[in-house]
Order: sequence, then structure tokens, then C-alpha cells
Amino acid sequence: MCSGCGNCVVQFHTKPLSSFVIVSFLLSGAVGYSTYSAMSQEKPCTFPEDATWSFKIFCYIMLACAVVNLVFALFFQMQVWKQIKKLISEDYTANKNTNQTLEMQEESYASKLQSVGGDVLAQARQNAAQLGGTGTSPEEEEALEEEKRAIQHRVQSTTVQAGFKKTFMEDFGVLIFFLVSIGILVVCFMTKNQVVNEKSIDCSDKEWEGWACWTGMGFFTIPATYSFLWLCCGKCCAKAVPINQQDLDDLLGTGNGQE
Repeated sequence: MCSGCGNCVVQFHTKPLSSFVIVSFLLSGAVGYSTYSAMSQEKPCTFPEDATWSFKIFCYIMLACAVVNLVFALFFQMQVWKQIKKLISEDYTANKNTNQTLEMQEESYASKLQSVGGDVLAQARQNAAQLGGTGTSPEEEEALEEEKRAIQHRVQSTTVQAGFKKTFMEDFGVLIFFLVSIGILVVCFMTKNQVVNEKSIDCSDKEWEGWACWTGMGFFTIPATYSFLWLCCGKCCAKAVPINQQDLDDLLGTGNGQE
């Protein structure tokens, strides 16, 4: 169980936009907590009757946006990774290699030790076969699978940035979210003005209702900041992404990997 959880964390962390997903989760948590705290006050903030919407409706909108933001962060990361794999597949189809999209990872000390261990296991299996043994044991088969899952390639940073650009420019779901996030920014700004309105009752921009407005603006500012950095400063943001041999074989449809 611990090994499986560790592998999941490693796979998530090495995918593009993993930091964006983490920040989005933290933002949604902050918005949810501040909004719920504002609603749960003994004397909640109350807007005047001529306001466009009540503070309670604003809170419901923020809670809904917090959930949508979580879904979008995972969706955005998944779509970018999907576009990256598509670029790798197209490179292999066009050139019969992946030199334009992938690069070999430098072998680490741990990988060298693993290679030595694999050679020892192979020699042990050969000796067992000569002595009339059963061959590969379940433990050895598991070791072979772990060896194949070892990271051997890296997606070039230019390919990672190209996948991000293609997703940002062409994905309809991303377009809808950014349009909605602009609307949320306007809603938060207008609500903040109502919070400091003299006609509002029990409202203060320094209390939870003020924090709900400020954190809600992050639904636009954080994705916009990430998009600007990735589009205009790809070398410092779009780093090379590792991909293991087993996933590469599945992607390219090659049983034994690339030559």
C-alpha cells in the first residue's frame, strides 16, 4: 500500500501542471473555508435590498466555483498530458522515431544499481533453468515489471510547452472556464463594493466576507498567471517530463519499446 501510494505521488508530481493542481486545491479550500465562515457568523453580512444579489447567493456561487475549480485543474492537466502524448505519437508516425519529442534520461546511480540487480536476477534464472528449476518466480517477475516501469525517457520541454499551447488555444472546455473565471472576477469585485457599502449591515472587508471576495478573485488571477508564464516563459516553466518505457510502449503500440 505504501509503495503504491508513493508511486502515485511520483507519477502525479512528474506530470505537467502538478503545481497548478496543488495551488488550485489550496485555493478552493481557502475559498470554501472563508465562505462557509462568513455564512456561519452569528450576524452574517446583509446587503441592501437594491443590491444585484444577496450575500447568501454570492456564497453559494463561491462554493460552487470552488468545486468547479478542482475539477478544472485536474481536467486541464489531463488535457495537456493528452496533447503531449499525441505529439509524441505523431512524431513517431512521421519519423519512425521520437527524436523530436523525447530525449534519453541520464542514468542515475540508482538506475545503475537496478541494472546490476537485473543482471544478477537474469543470471540466477539461467542457472535455475540449467539445474531443472521452474524458471522465473513471482518475485522475479515483479522485479522485471518494476525494471520496465523505471524512467528511461524524458519529454522535451519544447514538447511540453507545445502541448500546453495547443490545449490552451484549442480546447473548448478551457475556453469556457476562462470566460466563466472572468465573470467570477467581476462578481467578486462588485460584491466587495457591496461589502464596504454603508447601507450593508454587519459587513466589513476585514472580516470573513471580505476574505471570501479576495480569495474568489484567485479563480481568475491564478490560472491567468500560470497561462502567461507558460506561454511567454516556457523555458522556466515547461520543464522536461519523465515517461517510463512501459507507458511509451503502450503509447506507440510497440511491444518491445524503441530501438
